[in-house]
Amino acid sequence: MVPEGANIRRFESLLREVLRTMDTTDPRVIIGSGSNSPARTEVGRLPLWPRLLGIVGGVGPFAHIEFERHLLQAAKERMEKLKKSSKGPKQETTDQEFPPWIVASLPQIPDRTKALEMKGPSPVPMLLHGLDLLNRCECDFALIPCNTAHAWISELYPVRRIPILDMVQAATREAVNLFGSATRLGLLATDGTVDYDVYPSRAASISKKIQFVSPLNLAGGRSTQETVMNCIYGPKKEDGTRSGGIKSGCHLADPSLRMRMQHDLCQIIAQMAEHGAEAIILGCTELPLIIDQAVIFEQLNRNIQLIDPMEIAAKVAIRIAAGEDQICPRSSG
Repeated sequence: MVPEGANIRRFESLLREVLRTMDTTDPRVIIGSGSNSPARTEVGRLPLWPRLLGIVGGVGPFAHIEFERHLLQAAKERMEKLKKSSKGPKQETTDQEFPPWIVASLPQIPDRTKALEMKGPSPVPMLLHGLDLLNRCECDFALIPCNTAHAWISELYPVRRIPILDMVQAATREAVNLFGSATRLGLLATDGTVDYDVYPSRAASISKKIQFVSPLNLAGGRSTQETVMNCIYGPKKEDGTRSGGIKSGCHLADPSLRMRMQHDLCQIIAQMAEHGAEAIILGCTELPLIIDQAVIFEQLNRNIQLIDPMEIAAKVAIRIAAGEDQICPRSSG
């Protein structure tokens, strides 16, 4: 087994080699971060992407790939808008115009829900390890595509210099923008996120009037929440472990299981709407892998607004990377 430190050193060496081969005179290229970045002084005009994003991935592995897809879509939309506003013939987007980012994929980060339930180790040391790696790669800001991990976000801020884009607060701001500061929102999420008030606590600095409806507020209570957990992690075995959910990729291998999970989640979403939820937050990054607006309409024959924190955070991250927003809407709380 290669020592962990050796892996980091090898990664940093490879990154430096890649950066040396990049054309730093190309205004589309950004090769680092911080006020001393060569791209800021050597490029005669503003590059498309003056800030470098870092992602602490692997939480879970399928989810951070979905987040990258959202990044690509948000970047494409921005570039198409820029080209539409400029004069001249229409030009298609090239590979080289997309933003760079760095992913530290660390699936070995301990399970966040188990940690909150005191049934497993804290994820904080490994999260800090991922942020350290991104900081060494001179990322300007970071994002952790895991809702439950935001239970520790206030612990991570004072320890690390790299700013962290708060995905939970980004989703909350979007909800407030759409429905007002006193909106009522449904929340589908892990036991950890629901039981330990990750959303209400992070949302409080944005609006104290927001109300959240979780499966615990519906008929069935804990058993309804268990249905959500079965979709995310898989059914619980006699020894207390789980397998067979979205986290293990079963939604890809078994179409019939995917359809059953979609049906179960849609029924819960319908109940939340009946309880006055104006929109439903998909508060676990695995859920958007099987649920979207099209599935809702197909299953329920009605439109119920979904808010995907990954999609919202990706749009914010692209604006930050482009220099349009502040380096991070610094999280509160």
